[in-house]
Amino acid sequence: MSYRPSSIGEYSVQPGFGRFLEAQVPGDDLAESIGKSIRQWRETLIDLGLRNPLLNFKGAATSSIDLSAQSLSEILERLASKNPSYLVGTRPEPPKVIVDEDDLAAQVIQIEESFDYSRHPNSIFVDRTQRDVDRAVRNLSSRASRAFLDRGVNPLHIALGSLTWLDGDEQSHRAPLILLPVKLVKAGPRLPVALTKSDDDLAVNPALGIKLQEFGINLPSDLDVGQVYLDSGVDVALNLFREINLPEGWSVAESQVLSMFTFHKESMYRDLLEHQEAVASNALVQALGSGGRSDTDDFFFDPLEDSEVDRTAPPEVSPLVLDADSSQRAAIDAALKGKSFVLDGPPGTGKSQTIANMIGALIGAGKTVLFVSEKIVALEVVKDRLENRGLASLVFELHSAKTSRKEVAQFLGRSLNTRARFSDSMKPIEVEKARERREELNSYAEAMNAKREPLDISVHQAMGLIESSNVYVATPEPEGDPDHLSSSAFEQIKDSAARIEKHWALLLEGSDAIWFGLENERELAFKLETLRSALTNYENEYGALHAAAKALRLQGTFDYSDLHALLEKWSAAPAMFRERSWIVEIDLDLIAGTVRSLLHESDRIQTLKSSYAELLGKTWDDIPASLPLPAAAQFNSAIEILADADALKARHVKKLAKAASVAAQKLEEIDRALTGFSGSTGVSAPESMAGLEDYLECLKILAASNCPPLEWFSNRIVLNSVVEAVKALRTSTEELTMHRAQCVVLSDRSLELDLATYRDFFLVNRKFMDRFSKSYREKRRELMEVATSRNWKAVTESLETAVKWQLSVRQLAAAEKRHAGDLGRYYQGLETDWADVSFRIADSQRIARSISVLDKAVFSAAVSENRFVSDVEGLHSLAEEALGALQGIESAADDKITEKVRVSSPLAFSKILSDAADVFSKVDGVYEALERKIDRDVSAITLAKAMSLVSTFRENRSSTSEKIQAHALELNTAIDSEEFFRSSDKTVAGFQERLTWTRELLDLAAERNENQEIRPLTEEEFVALEGAQIPPSLQRASEKWSEAFENFSSAFSQEKEPLLIEMLDEFRGAKKFLKELTARLPEIDQWIDLDFHRTRLVKHGFERVLEAAVDLEIGVRDVAGFLVNSVLRKWVDHQLESDSNFGDSPLIDRDDLIRQFRELDEKLKDHAIAQIIDAAESVRPRNFSGQASGIQREAEKKVRHKAVREQIAQSDEVIKALHPCFMMSPLAVSQYLPSDIRFDVVIFDEASQVTPSDAINCIYRGDALIAAGDQKQLPPTNFFQNMAGDEESEDDNDATDFESILDLMKGSGAFNSLTLKWHYRSRHEHLIAFSNSSFYESKLITFPGAIDESPDLGVKLFKVPNGVYRRSAGADNPVEARVVAQRVLHHFDTRPDKSLGVVAFSSRQRDTVDAAVTLARRERPDLDRFFDVQRGDRQRGFFVENLESVQGDERDVIIFSIGYGPDEAGKIYKNFGPVSRQGGERRLNVAFTRARELVEVVSSMDASHLGNVNPGPAQHLRRYLDFAERGPAALQLDLGEEGLEPESPFEESVIAAVRSWGYDVQPQVGVAGYRIDFGVIHPQYKGTFLLGVECDGAMYHSSRTARDRDRLRHEILEGLGWTIHHIWGTSWYRHRETEMKKLRQKIEELAGQPVSGRLMSKSSPPENLIEIDFEDVEETDHSEWSQEYAAASVDPISHSVDLADPGNARKLLPLVKEVVSIEEPVHIETVMQRLRQAADIGRVGQRIRKTLDAAIALAQVEQDGEFLSVSGSPPIVVRTPGLQQPRDIERIHPLELQAAILGAAKDAIGISKKNLVDVVARIFGWQRKGAKITLGLEEQIDDLVARKVLMENNGGLRLV
Repeated sequence: MSYRPSSIGEYSVQPGFGRFLEAQVPGDDLAESIGKSIRQWRETLIDLGLRNPLLNFKGAATSSIDLSAQSLSEILERLASKNPSYLVGTRPEPPKVIVDEDDLAAQVIQIEESFDYSRHPNSIFVDRTQRDVDRAVRNLSSRASRAFLDRGVNPLHIALGSLTWLDGDEQSHRAPLILLPVKLVKAGPRLPVALTKSDDDLAVNPALGIKLQEFGINLPSDLDVGQVYLDSGVDVALNLFREINLPEGWSVAESQVLSMFTFHKESMYRDLLEHQEAVASNALVQALGSGGRSDTDDFFFDPLEDSEVDRTAPPEVSPLVLDADSSQRAAIDAALKGKSFVLDGPPGTGKSQTIANMIGALIGAGKTVLFVSEKIVALEVVKDRLENRGLASLVFELHSAKTSRKEVAQFLGRSLNTRARFSDSMKPIEVEKARERREELNSYAEAMNAKREPLDISVHQAMGLIESSNVYVATPEPEGDPDHLSSSAFEQIKDSAARIEKHWALLLEGSDAIWFGLENERELAFKLETLRSALTNYENEYGALHAAAKALRLQGTFDYSDLHALLEKWSAAPAMFRERSWIVEIDLDLIAGTVRSLLHESDRIQTLKSSYAELLGKTWDDIPASLPLPAAAQFNSAIEILADADALKARHVKKLAKAASVAAQKLEEIDRALTGFSGSTGVSAPESMAGLEDYLECLKILAASNCPPLEWFSNRIVLNSVVEAVKALRTSTEELTMHRAQCVVLSDRSLELDLATYRDFFLVNRKFMDRFSKSYREKRRELMEVATSRNWKAVTESLETAVKWQLSVRQLAAAEKRHAGDLGRYYQGLETDWADVSFRIADSQRIARSISVLDKAVFSAAVSENRFVSDVEGLHSLAEEALGALQGIESAADDKITEKVRVSSPLAFSKILSDAADVFSKVDGVYEALERKIDRDVSAITLAKAMSLVSTFRENRSSTSEKIQAHALELNTAIDSEEFFRSSDKTVAGFQERLTWTRELLDLAAERNENQEIRPLTEEEFVALEGAQIPPSLQRASEKWSEAFENFSSAFSQEKEPLLIEMLDEFRGAKKFLKELTARLPEIDQWIDLDFHRTRLVKHGFERVLEAAVDLEIGVRDVAGFLVNSVLRKWVDHQLESDSNFGDSPLIDRDDLIRQFRELDEKLKDHAIAQIIDAAESVRPRNFSGQASGIQREAEKKVRHKAVREQIAQSDEVIKALHPCFMMSPLAVSQYLPSDIRFDVVIFDEASQVTPSDAINCIYRGDALIAAGDQKQLPPTNFFQNMAGDEESEDDNDATDFESILDLMKGSGAFNSLTLKWHYRSRHEHLIAFSNSSFYESKLITFPGAIDESPDLGVKLFKVPNGVYRRSAGADNPVEARVVAQRVLHHFDTRPDKSLGVVAFSSRQRDTVDAAVTLARRERPDLDRFFDVQRGDRQRGFFVENLESVQGDERDVIIFSIGYGPDEAGKIYKNFGPVSRQGGERRLNVAFTRARELVEVVSSMDASHLGNVNPGPAQHLRRYLDFAERGPAALQLDLGEEGLEPESPFEESVIAAVRSWGYDVQPQVGVAGYRIDFGVIHPQYKGTFLLGVECDGAMYHSSRTARDRDRLRHEILEGLGWTIHHIWGTSWYRHRETEMKKLRQKIEELAGQPVSGRLMSKSSPPENLIEIDFEDVEETDHSEWSQEYAAASVDPISHSVDLADPGNARKLLPLVKEVVSIEEPVHIETVMQRLRQAADIGRVGQRIRKTLDAAIALAQVEQDGEFLSVSGSPPIVVRTPGLQQPRDIERIHPLELQAAILGAAKDAIGISKKNLVDVVARIFGWQRKGAKITLGLEEQIDDLVARKVLMENNGGLRLV
């Protein structure tokens, strides 16, 4: 027997459920390689050599201060004071020293010496001169500040105590022992730096601890020393070191020195050392450590292409809280899919924004993230972006600057006790609309620019070709299917159109052109000469025949055959045919009509003869001419009473006459009876015999006792109301009955509640936490009070039906109010007999159709007197007789009486039948006469047929004679009538033959008139015809002429032949025409070319277009454009109509469509916030047991908080649930995170500056790795060595390149690289142009600014003509530094709202510039706020840095101080410090790309000073100086030529229009990357663009996603000052003049606005700041996944039943089935308990147990050990005792125990075994738990751990 697992969220208690990720163990060689890599990484983390001041402290004067002049306790007391503690020198100053005017640092010190320290008694004294102290303090403060701002690390410590130790060479060295963190801070503006305490923990020298292990010496721990220090002071703390058994010569001494110490990497070293197995088993580490040769899974994948982004990762389902272009979205999609990769982020491409989006999306997907960067500013930028978008509560900042024990404890406590709420999510219909708009825009862009086969051009290109023609006349459409227009066909059309334009004047002659139709010019001259000769001979042979031919109008050159045929026809005819009367002056159509009439008469006579003979026999001619026939009208009326009168036979007539007479009498009788009945009862008589039967049935209903009310059938309105009432009331009662039956869990009292409100409330408040609100509990209580079941789930599930029930009740009440009165006594509420009501309504409707109550009073009296009962029977009898008589008629006629007659009233029907009886009597006499005269039996002849024959026979002979004589007069011929009656067919045939000959003759002899009718000959033609004769030789001459013409005309088209015939038809004209042809033979070539191309165009369907071009009188220069446009317009129109991607309607406003899309797309970002917060909050701990309780306790402490690492270790799972994203430096990861904490994704920012050794401690804690950075920017630098060691030397490499994690991932060959492409930072394109060209192959997508020239934008060179690089003195340039200082002051004077940074090319020049700025500020206290207040602002504050320190920083304005230049001797050495060495170009790239708006290059040299330099960094520097001086012209070879042409003919046309309005236009605006199609230059401000115009061509389509193309790009351009006008190709194509007008109006409107105001208003707005609501969190119980135990209620068992008798087992069946079905899985002891209660017995003995076992067997329930269930796999639900007694643990199924364990573990997220046992015990109601319960639960927990369903680590138990 198996049990279905209980679902606790996504976890299951099913055996074997869970996953276990085993460490992949690579092969031996790979394992060795990986192990070696890990060792190398680990060993590079620490420096155990003597250059490390932690092992060999020397204390340089400028980098350390001995504080031994005062006791440490006194120093600490002063540091704890609120007053500033300045460091004051006690030695006297030497005699006044003259300070070199170029020694700016010394001048600064001089200023600081003037400060009066005596006024500050809280100072700390130093046994040195004040000048020395100030110099050291300034140096320490500057370096410590940079370290903190850059890495978040405070390296400033007071070293307490020292160890003198001996190395292997017996050399003595001094190492500090205890490191106490302190800070140097500015006490206020223009005040010296003061020393203050730090909240960081003290540390025992970690490097020394590692080093001493070589000697077998272990130092006391930080925790022990720190505790002793806090409790007893430093002296006692040092005793811990004195107690160590040190080697001879070693000693511990007291000392207290302020200096810089960095030791955090030692914790990273220990991390990798102590957790080697975990590190080596990580697949990512294996791939990196083996150079990509590991056996781990392949990390490669197929990243999304731009064209796939919208389809695969649509923005509607990708929760992105910030804008993201397609390259960013592709990276985010890969991250969501769990991929590991390198994210190449060139400067300003939105790397931080991408990471912020990535983090948000990963959190929304339920994943955890470790975000790491050595640059604290990188962490802060991402944090700020998430904070601005309301996601800060999901982030845990844990770098060195944010790791105070107390702060961490309080922060986690606040997180645990509050949760975020953000409800600004979009409705599903809005999300769907956003999708629709996006797809519409994508489809349009693709449709507009996709090349379409077979034409192989895009619609946009086609529109461009139309525009470039400059022909805007409407064109007709050529024939042909546009889908089949190929590129080759189109080329032919263009070629032919051009040739047609060349010969346009010739084409306009059309068919009048002399050589029109010529197709073959071969031997044309010879053919022409032959034709002329044949014509001359032909004319001579005609001779005397000319006169006759002329009279007959057959005198043409091509009429000989017709003339010959005519004369032959005439001579061969009989003489009578050639009579003048039928040829001259006669109406041939009249003769033809008369012949046709004779033919018709002949056919009629023949048909009659055949009919008579067939019907009456050969003696038909003996029929008398005067038979007594009835009138035709009477006869027709009589037979109309029958349905098939035509089939009525003679034998029926006699019987039919008699039956009709009887029926007439009976109908008259029933009519009299009905009239009397109507008068006595007040009801109407039937209107027709057809309704008689229904009438009588209605009378029966009226006579019945249950007759419906009078009003129902006497008033149509009342009856309709009754029908409507039944419909409404019956529907309402049936629906009410149905819904009541479906809602059994609620009583009728529930109807008193507004059930819809309860339904809606519980639908909305479905989340687990909603159940604990006050309103939820109140509404639940109210609902349960009216429920009949205690099953809450059943009650809530029935609410929808209950609402329908309540609505049905209300609807019935409303229906009763309106309709119940209409039904009267028939309506009995829910008990109404609707079938009976329906019968009564049907009776009423039947009565109403047949009977009208004429007098209600008489009717009522008749009813009361039972007249209906007494009279109806008599009426029935009469009616049956009448109907029987009618059946007699049908029997006599063997036919049916027609309905037409039946609808008559009885009286009218009686009259009709009486008249019919008389007619049938007369017809019977006709039949008797026929029987006597003919030899055939006429009884079977139909009545109609016989009457027709007799009538027509009588009329035929008299009418035939008259007609024949009339026709004879028309034909001018005598005709014998009797002869015609006997042989009419022969007579008619003779006339037909003569008529045919006459027609043929006239057709040959004469031209047809306009109506194409043959006319008679004239007298002249008749005479000519009689005397004409054909010469013998004329036949041959005619044949030669025809042959010559056929040969000549074959050179022309068939179309031309009629024209040639026309021109050669007359002898004289033919000679003239042939002469002209001969003269114009030289023009043939032009015509052949024209005709070829015209014919080719016609084949392409252009015949109509050519005709239109002629009709519209198109100018010769526009012909080709007109022709080509016609096919292009048809093709474009077809594409627009057939391709739905262009939009549904030509009237669509695409600008409005984009506006809608932008609004909805913007909303998606806020929608994503709601999604992410909901997802994150859904995994919070539900209660404060387990790890959460530890957080709560720490947060409530006032002092003595646990170490941060310990806090995280004990609550890691809960902390990750509260904050799915940890933000840390690599140092902090090893310091504060336990080794077993795991993250789904590890993300590095500025990964090019992170060494592999610094990264591995983070990587092994993750399942996926994303390294974001740029190989073309700064490599890792030995930051901490520089920080701790002596001052750098300009001749030493102070930034030695190390292999970064970015390089390692790429070099391993195991990971993809995804590149960000859009550059956002620069608000002027020149700022990125140099780097894009020099370092990124111009592949970055950059955007031009609307202002091309401005002193506040771009790159500017400020040359210092007298600058001197002091090569031999300070390795600096003081003159240049002073210029830089003045530029700094100028900046804050003129651009106070813009941020500023200064970047020097060396650390010496940095310090000199810093001093120069300090000196320059002396006279400008008004600017102090820009220097002091902002100094700690990493993202916006003013800074002075060297090249090594600015990666990750950006400011609005950057000032470069090159520093290098002519030395004291005027010579320039081409050695520029770090820039000149390997990797120098990377330093330059970083420096050149820090500014958002302006770079000011302050230099003592320009490009010309450098001359030729070797390729590499120096060459880049020279080129940049040239670029700063000359602009993009210096990069022309790299960027391409300026003055680019428009991208397409379409843009050329629009540009031409704008230029025609008087405006200057620059096509293709931009340096590289994205270019605006064209910019309109401001007429007054030539350096400013008035308007940017973007068409929808290739540049528009270059972005393949709607967000990039239609929102982000537009917003970026507007942020750069542009006003963008979009020209939609479809709109321009359809409404060109309207669109031109809109464009012109826009330009003129902008031309009248102020430039600066317009541009400033377009500045790029920041992302909307989101306000998140926070609410207190209340602990929740387990009710979501548990329910109260439902005990079965069993019926009592009679005492008479002997339970010990197994034969009574069947009597226990109901109890067993009831208990098992309600309480499954139920323990058999519980079943026995229910039996004892039902039978009222004390115990269940063995015999009763046997009876129970038998009942269980009979019940066919499933048994699993001691547990019973109905089916084999019952659902497992955790059941709490509620009001029941808690169950013993043995009576709870193990799977139910495990379900409770998993539910509690899920709610707690992380919990110890002991706490978990306590929580589960409370769930099952065990107030006290003994060993049995504890062991039982621990056994189940162990089983879940063993099956990998639960996992146990240092933080306790959690779900896998």
